[in-house]
Amino acid sequence: MFQVKNPIDQRVLAEISYESADAAEEKLDRAQEAFQQWKRVPLKERISRVSDALAYFSTHRDAIAQEIVDQMGKPIGEALGEVGTMLERAETMLALGEETLAPDVLPKDGFE
Repeated sequence: MFQVKNPIDQRVLAEISYESADAAEEKLDRAQEAFQQWKRVPLKERISRVSDALAYFSTHRDAIAQEIVDQMGKPIGEALGEVGTMLERAETMLALGEETLAPDVLPKDGFE
């Protein structure tokens, strides 16, 4: 059993069981299956789902920052800054996603 402790006061925040090799392998297989399904989801829908996830993070910014404080011992201002920076970067990636991840269409001339 692995304990996640608050570095400031050593409170146990969570206890996590170690995985067996078989259980870890099964999770890796499921993650690969999920990726195979995810990559077939149309890009606009993927962008929408990620946008929804970012809305969750934005709505729960304070609670997420508090988790960072508890688990890492960061001051709350820095933790809020981390969450804000993550949101800004993710929103930038979403804005670039449609163009960047669009299929490349090669010109017909010279590619026959």
